[in-house]
Amino acid sequence: MQIYDITVLGNINQFLGIRVIRNRGQRKLWLVQDSYIDKIAARYNITTPTKPLSTPLPSTAVMLVPYEGQATPDQIYAYQQKVGSVNYAASFTRPDIARSVSKLSESLRNPSEQHLQAVDHLIQYLLSTRQLAIQYDGDRATIAKKVMIS
Repeated sequence: MQIYDITVLGNINQFLGIRVIRNRGQRKLWLVQDSYIDKIAARYNITTPTKPLSTPLPSTAVMLVPYEGQATPDQIYAYQQKVGSVNYAASFTRPDIARSVSKLSESLRNPSEQHLQAVDHLIQYLLSTRQLAIQYDGDRATIAKKVMIS
């Protein structure tokens, strides 16, 4: 503080689309991206499913193979935007979708209709589970785990 001008802004509540919840007494910290997930769903006009989804990808996604045809430039662009959006969530607070994002990323240059449906399913899954957070604990035995925030 002697070298640089520093402004004390208080406790952090939000940072880069990540909500920060703290409990100093229990030495716990939660990171949740519920508002970011709502924002990407609104951006792509994806609504919350009537029945909560239990898996990041549909069961047919196991069969995702490279597309033999050719996707339009608009389809490719939209797919890349959606995969990039969910990749941000996977990188910070949602490791449960990392494998799914990796699988979808294999077809960024030429997605099929099945790939487009799978990424929409993944965004719906995120909406269904937007209260999930990463919990960091002061106890070394459980540094981080996935929990439900209300």
